[in-house]
Amino acid sequence: MSVLRVPPVLRAEAGGAREVEVTGSNVREVLEDLATRMPALGSRVYGEGEIQSFVNVYVDGEDVRTRDGLDTPVRDSSTVILLPAMAGGCGRGRLDAEWCARGDGSDQAGRTGRAQGIAVPTFKPDPGEMRRV
Repeated sequence: MSVLRVPPVLRAEAGGAREVEVTGSNVREVLEDLATRMPALGSRVYGEGEIQSFVNVYVDGEDVRTRDGLDTPVRDSSTVILLPAMAGGCGRGRLDAEWCARGDGSDQAGRTGRAQGIAVPTFKPDPGEMRRV
């Protein structure tokens, strides 16, 4: 059996487990085994025969996207790591909510960032604080 490491953000779906034992000779079989053993976790990372787009899967430290994808071999001694992709956005935290609430077009960087769907911090120096060196 291989060891699958569960990241903190997905541990609730794994009953709090940090690691889960899984079987399979490749990533596809491992994820199908995971989906059978822990359906809540399995459905978060694997669905319709594909790895969910927001999840990165590593086997023995190598990203499966740079290898053979779902056909990447998994040995009994392998460690499989699930790593959700991190992304920014509005409405997650207090600072994000405040930042997104400023979407009034008050500055060019803000308008550009919102048009691209990202928050772009803006630095506006106080002219009174600027000194010649």
